[in-house]
Amino acid sequence: MQAYNEVNPLSEDDKRYIFDALKLIFLLGISWSDDEDFEEGRKAIESLNSIGREDFYKVLFS
Repeated sequence: MQAYNEVNPLSEDDKRYIFDALKLIFLLGISWSDDEDFEEGRKAIESLNSIGREDFYKVLFS
């Protein structure tokens, strides 16, 4: 994320919504998936939920 941000800086809106955007990407993937992909998407969303928004941002932008 740091390397990306050096080349293409994220706006404050980008930073604010990246957590939600990732969850949406996983949800969209689930909607077009088979059972195996569904389970992977579900686990990814659960991982984000278990980390929590604030800790996610601490790790991502530290």
